[in-house]
Amino acid sequence: MAAQQGRHGLQLLHAADEPTADIVLVHGLFGDPQKTWTAATSAGGVFWPKELLPKVVPQTRIFTWGYDVDINHLFSSASQATVFQHAGTLLSDLANKRTSNVEKRRPLIFIAHSLGGIVVKDMLNASRNEVTYLKDILPATYGLIFLGTPHRGSSVASLGKIAQDITKILWKSPNMSVLRDLEVNSETLDRVGRGFSQILVNSPLEIHSFREELPTKGVVDSFSSAIENGREVVGMIPANHENMTKFSSPFDIGFIRVVETLTRWLDDTKSKSLSTTDDTAHISQVGFPYEKYGRRLT
Repeated sequence: MAAQQGRHGLQLLHAADEPTADIVLVHGLFGDPQKTWTAATSAGGVFWPKELLPKVVPQTRIFTWGYDVDINHLFSSASQATVFQHAGTLLSDLANKRTSNVEKRRPLIFIAHSLGGIVVKDMLNASRNEVTYLKDILPATYGLIFLGTPHRGSSVASLGKIAQDITKILWKSPNMSVLRDLEVNSETLDRVGRGFSQILVNSPLEIHSFREELPTKGVVDSFSSAIENGREVVGMIPANHENMTKFSSPFDIGFIRVVETLTRWLDDTKSKSLSTTDDTAHISQVGFPYEKYGRRLT
């Protein structure tokens, strides 16, 4: 298992000599930039964005992005940032990591779990409204993979009621704003959704939303896990909300479905850029690259 990554900001996991795309993974509520993406195994665990993904898309840069929405901090005096503020931090971190003209044009792909999908959408909304260098992120964004994102809210936000009771006993100051933002029909989700819908009118973003196939009571209902846009592809991963981000093997069906989406998009970016650069000539062919792992599924 890989050494523990930093919990905040962008962490570079893999970088090609001449990367043709940047892939950024954003965890969700109560998540962690490493634990969210790590499957438990008898050997300790598989951190697939670092241990599996580079073998499939070696021509990219791969990052995780971390922010403080850990359950241990939500109910303490820390982590008072709102969804909007987390989105602004993500936008700034990305723009500061992509400063050259080549980097600014490099396609961006996001893989976001749960609340992370809301943060990414709001980050793109913020980029759309910028006049500074932060405006460069939206036009560079090619696609978004949502994993169990509660676009219309989640009853998990009822944890806010529990937090209120805790504050009376422990005299703490929990981050109630993030929990309220995830409530069904919240003002924040409405604002983020409307802004993102306007982006989709003018920006040819690719969207693939994955729902959890195994139910997790009170987390993300089926009605909430898709944005219901004509450009969106909706699929399933046979796991519950927590485990749909954890792939222990390159032959895990969830990993294969995510990879097939990524390789198709990377192939598309290759086709669109052939007239200006040959840097993408070594992009993988569409479909899961079984040959990299020595065998095929049966």
